[in-house]
Amino acid sequence: MPSCTISYIIIDMKNIMVFGAAVCDIAAYVKKLPKGNEEIELLHSDQRLSGAGVDAVAVLNGLQLQYDLMAPCGSGVYGDAVREMAEKAGIELHIEREDTNGCTYHMIDPEGRSSYMCVPGCEYDYDENDTMYADADDILAIVVFGDMLSGEGADELISFLDRCDVPLYIIPDGMVGDMDDDVKEALVTFQAVWILREGEASELTRQQDMDAADRVLIDNGGTVITAGKDGLLCRTVDEDFRTPSIDDLFEEEKTLHTAETAFAASCAAGVDMRNALMFAEGIGERMVKNGGTMDDFDWTEQRQRLVRMITYRS
Repeated sequence: MPSCTISYIIIDMKNIMVFGAAVCDIAAYVKKLPKGNEEIELLHSDQRLSGAGVDAVAVLNGLQLQYDLMAPCGSGVYGDAVREMAEKAGIELHIEREDTNGCTYHMIDPEGRSSYMCVPGCEYDYDENDTMYADADDILAIVVFGDMLSGEGADELISFLDRCDVPLYIIPDGMVGDMDDDVKEALVTFQAVWILREGEASELTRQQDMDAADRVLIDNGGTVITAGKDGLLCRTVDEDFRTPSIDDLFEEEKTLHTAETAFAASCAAGVDMRNALMFAEGIGERMVKNGGTMDDFDWTEQRQRLVRMITYRS
């Protein structure tokens, strides 16, 4: 099939709405990671655009799918940095905040080991005005990451999600412990596709047994995708199936975000779950092979692959 955009294949193309943060990350390269109250010898540092929302839209841009990134951007030096870096990356930010933007810090030693610290600001906060003019008829699917479910206004975001009768993909992203109890209780009731890390279903449902925890989400009409060392496991009300995987494929968070978004996007575009999982894992493997990046050739190949899956199904 000739190269073409996915938009030509999907007749009634709508936007994929993504709730996930865009963050200014300070990468500090140090001679040695501190183990306690000791001085740090800084080799050099730089700023980079990071966050689950940024990782997600990199996939959607690569696949040439339409989206709205609902990532608040605040004031201050870090907010200015996010806006500047997002513009250079071709990422449109729709939501402006008067409150101060925070940042994250990664200290990295010469062997690549790192430590992490978050100084949160308004970049994780939802406000009902953010989606006041959103029309559910224009939304193909919603992808929501845990950072936006752990900030201020998470209860209002839950209310918005509840009103939208569209496919919903919930990715807690290791943030379940930072969510309020009422937010977790409300989330469990959603008929959503859950893309989880190992153990997160137990945190959400308060079921110690992992199988029982999955069943709570499935019995409420959900589908549970778990990313672990053995690949991607999908559990539905009717069947379980797993993709083969190379060891520790999803060790890097960016790779995991990429695969999660690729799965949600391909499902939203009309691919069945089994093939969507294989598509997501294939992109993850390519990214790892490339050292964490995807170039234009890679994305052209993945777009053609997705087009073939969509046209074959139709």
